[in-house]
Amino acid sequence: MVASAESHDGPLSAKRRFEKTDSLSDLLGLIADLSATGSSAELCHYSEILFERTHSLEHAENFAMALAEARQYHRLAEFLNANPDLLEQSDRLKLCFCWSRFYEGSLLEARDCLQALSDLQADSNYRHLQIQLAIHLGDWESLSTIVESEYQTQEDRDWQDLAAAARLSAVLGLPRAKELAFAAADKAEDNAGALAGIHLLAVQAGWDDDPTVGTWLNRAVALSGDDGPFQRVDLPTLISERPKWQERRLNLLGQLDRGEIPTFLAANALNRPLSSLVLLPAIANRLETDPRRRHPVAAYSGKRPRVHCGPGGRAAFDATALLTLGLLNLLDEALDAFDVVHLPHSTLAWLFEEKQNVSFHQPRLVRDARQVRHLLSKGRISELEPKFQVDNELASHVGSELATLVAEAEVSKGDTEQCFVVRPFPVHHIDSLMEEEVDLTPHETLLSSCRAVIDSLQANSVLTDEQHRVATWYLARSEQPWPRQPAVSAPATLYLDNLATTYFLHLDVLDVLADAGFTVFVAPSTVSEADNLLAYDELAGEVGKILEQIRKTVAKRVSDERIRVGPVGPTAAPEGLDSPHPTMDLFTLTDRCDVVVTDERFINGYPHVDGQSQAVLTVSTLDVLDMLASSETITEADRLTYRTRLRGFGYLFVPVEEDELLGHLTKSAVKRGRINEGLDLRAMRETLLVARMGEHLQLPDESQWLADTTGALVSALRALWLGDPEIPDAQVRSDWILQQIDVRGWTHRLPPDGASRSMESDRAEQLVRLLLPHHDVTPTVREHYWDWVETRLLRPIQDTEPALYSWLAERFLLTVSQVADDAAQSMEADSE
Repeated sequence: MVASAESHDGPLSAKRRFEKTDSLSDLLGLIADLSATGSSAELCHYSEILFERTHSLEHAENFAMALAEARQYHRLAEFLNANPDLLEQSDRLKLCFCWSRFYEGSLLEARDCLQALSDLQADSNYRHLQIQLAIHLGDWESLSTIVESEYQTQEDRDWQDLAAAARLSAVLGLPRAKELAFAAADKAEDNAGALAGIHLLAVQAGWDDDPTVGTWLNRAVALSGDDGPFQRVDLPTLISERPKWQERRLNLLGQLDRGEIPTFLAANALNRPLSSLVLLPAIANRLETDPRRRHPVAAYSGKRPRVHCGPGGRAAFDATALLTLGLLNLLDEALDAFDVVHLPHSTLAWLFEEKQNVSFHQPRLVRDARQVRHLLSKGRISELEPKFQVDNELASHVGSELATLVAEAEVSKGDTEQCFVVRPFPVHHIDSLMEEEVDLTPHETLLSSCRAVIDSLQANSVLTDEQHRVATWYLARSEQPWPRQPAVSAPATLYLDNLATTYFLHLDVLDVLADAGFTVFVAPSTVSEADNLLAYDELAGEVGKILEQIRKTVAKRVSDERIRVGPVGPTAAPEGLDSPHPTMDLFTLTDRCDVVVTDERFINGYPHVDGQSQAVLTVSTLDVLDMLASSETITEADRLTYRTRLRGFGYLFVPVEEDELLGHLTKSAVKRGRINEGLDLRAMRETLLVARMGEHLQLPDESQWLADTTGALVSALRALWLGDPEIPDAQVRSDWILQQIDVRGWTHRLPPDGASRSMESDRAEQLVRLLLPHHDVTPTVREHYWDWVETRLLRPIQDTEPALYSWLAERFLLTVSQVADDAAQSMEADSE
């Protein structure tokens, strides 16, 4: 045995020894080695051999745990079902069975099994499954009971349990979050990673103004070694890395715009929730009147034609489709359109994370922004409106904001009233990375620290002794006194730079400056930052409402068994992802459904998704809208309204249909030779403009969308002249289409090789179609149409592109000749 131990080289030698001896002792040794090295597949294999030889409860439990760790949940369920006698004897096996049901997607069965094991609540594995079931079932309200139980038994819990409960409580807005976080920090006092995580939670929840929270960060930094979680880096090194980060970010966004990577992977790489790339810009686009400032949402691929999808059958829904349908408030109708609906296993867990991550993670800053806006509305403070010339030399050293404040103070100060620029000392040169201080001696009579203002408030009995003590302690850590600090007393005008405003907001004294007799101006950047924060917070609130509605809809249907949850994917988290994602888990459902509904452009660009046994049709929410209209779930007018809403939300590549365009054009009145665009028509035009300006359209790969769009525009233009139209109105509406139709506006989206020749050919064919009016127009209308063509098309081409004009004339004669020949042959055939 000693000789064997000395020559032992791990599982390999143990495996050889067992194969040679086939003894039980060698098998036990091999399993022990495999357990230590983490070889899950072989551990399952040899653990099964051991159980088959002994049929003992202990070895059954070990085999079950090996299967669970290897994520072989289906096999685990089969094993436990095949050994009911052992299952009844072991709570450990029963818990394994609950987990196997959970991972196989049988969430309701797992919940029922777990409830029968309520005596195991002290087991952390039980509590973890309880939390996971509540999240994956969408029963988030029940988490409050779990959080309260963790709070009541916190003495028996470790820091991991308490930190997890604190995070759940914070996400759900429960009152126990802060107490649980503090209790977790107390138990993790020597764990740098734990303290860092709890500190981050405190910042995200808005408790970072508590002095104790700062001690966690300091403790985590002190405990961190070379492997983190914190590392000390000087500012120049940090700044030097910024170009790399920026380049990586721009590369990712570029790949996303071009459809080269899935949206969920881009979101993960950018450390952003998926909804921030879909719902946030969509809602912001709806409020933005200038289409050039909108952020496009590329949910649909331009390289696939319109797909017909009938109601009924089995469908799997991707997370992106849920977001779009939630945005349109059409999720119930879409889910009801299919006989069976499948969702990836991680859908509701992902939704739980989305709702947490989409909100702004420093709520204290949002509170400060609201305070700034409140004080502005009450006239307690004012936004500075610069009136005087800024010293450019000074601005080059300290920045334009501080230079502007100094200029205003210098000109505004009088013989009796004081004016001060409140700015913490020291001030560093803007290009020195905080290494070089700026000499502001020429302006020293105007410059004041925050501490001097606080002392003035104390002298005027505006602050209590305790408020003064806390403020003095805080500012002693945050600023230094100016070398020749002027005496500050009211009445005086204070010009606060952004940093000073931040300090006063943190100390909750910005409001009382007016009570002491000060006139307060804040920098424009302070107001703009506050407005941006409030705007984001409002948008995030709307996104949160949509996510919550999706959660309620899905959770109710899972509970009613109208939605079937699929099994977990083959891996816990694909490479590059922090956690499982529904879009990756979508591929586990391909053999269970006929249709995959996805607004992931990277996927719906392909007509099918290949499963293990069949190819599954991919459709987008545009196809679902068509299906709902064809089945009369919604009206045709509703379908067009939803398409307009998608365009208004900034969704690219919504196809233009001839009948749709004609309807919008004819409803838009013509006044004084101009078309008065309605909402639908304007949304169509602006979406085309945004698509043309950006880099999203990939030609020639996505030429299908461009060909369909320009074809519909040409057909609609020719159809405008049918019947007995008002000729001036038809001309104006045709002019509107002509402005959208020129394919040369897309030349920049083509690759350089052969791009111009291809586009010229397409344009020439398009012009030939425009030269010929619809065959059903009356002779009188035809003459007016040709007059319009002559004026709007041929004369400009004749003047600027004579070669093209000659080609068009020849092609037109050939086309007319061919039409005449076809007509003659038709007449001869009829006469015979």
